[in-house]
Amino acid sequence: MENITHDSSSLKNKLLITFICYLCYFYTANIVLVTGAVMQPLSEYFHNSNIGFAFTFINVAMWFAILIIGILMNRFSIKLLLIAAAAIGIISSLITTLTPSILLLKYYLLV
Repeated sequence: MENITHDSSSLKNKLLITFICYLCYFYTANIVLVTGAVMQPLSEYFHNSNIGFAFTFINVAMWFAILIIGILMNRFSIKLLLIAAAAIGIISSLITTLTPSILLLKYYLLV
């Protein structure tokens, strides 16, 4: 009986992880699509044709994150990885929300 319970919970966990992976790929594709859609207007607005490097950087960063998570999943529990990913996401969102606003404000005040 214990083996059946373990197998069903293992299957449930695999299905949940698969579902989470599909959601991650869905949102990754959305990020790539939105970033690609706004690159040309951004480069025209800032008069900078090199802004396309940001698109490449985002794609490489997402590939690197997926690779690292795949390696770490073999060493740590998925719960620990999801908690760490959520913490990193929240911290990076706060940093990117605060820093560009301050830098742009300083730039526009000087111009």
